[in-house]
Amino acid sequence: MPAYYRQSLFISEVILAAYFLVSVVLLRCATGRWEWLPIGVLAATVVALLCIDHLGPRLNLLCFSAIICVWLAWFVHCFGWGVGSPNILAPILLLAFFNIYEPPLSKIGYFLGLVVFRVALFAYTLRHPAMGTLEHPVNLIFQVVNSVVPLLILAINYVLFSSSIQARERLLTINNQELHREAGTDPLTATSKNPVFANNTSQGTIVLQGFPK
Repeated sequence: MPAYYRQSLFISEVILAAYFLVSVVLLRCATGRWEWLPIGVLAATVVALLCIDHLGPRLNLLCFSAIICVWLAWFVHCFGWGVGSPNILAPILLLAFFNIYEPPLSKIGYFLGLVVFRVALFAYTLRHPAMGTLEHPVNLIFQVVNSVVPLLILAINYVLFSSSIQARERLLTINNQELHREAGTDPLTATSKNPVFANNTSQGTIVLQGFPK
């Protein structure tokens, strides 16, 4: 597993675990009892974190996706769509598309699967109203949390992925410049084969005598 992808998964799951922990406490305050499924998905997220180095990119992504989908299905069944809970699906698509080990068809499959899951869940709620509602203070807090957490995961992952790409491009540029310098240096005398060539490669450009610029 690439280091940047492991770091991305790890940070995403840490944020997700914190999100579930806050949700467990909020639901305890709202309902007056401990809800076992939120505690279960919190425990599953902790286990996924501990096993992150023992699973490949695909299994890690499947675990991450399954935890979120189970949580979302339960939450919508109990409290409906009114607190922005479907937003949590967005990080799944991000991690799927930035996984270099997944072929394009698998990524399209993830996209279609999430669309089908969300539409099916909405169709279910049309026939089965939510079991309850959250009081205004808790509802407001969930609205904020369900808006901030997915966007935070997306923002951190975009920074990680873009930084990784920029670092690779910078390394390739340095390696290319080094190859140009070696190509213009005599290995026996360690002197430049072509002063013009050496001078221009040091400036990041190549000029071949006899050819137009």
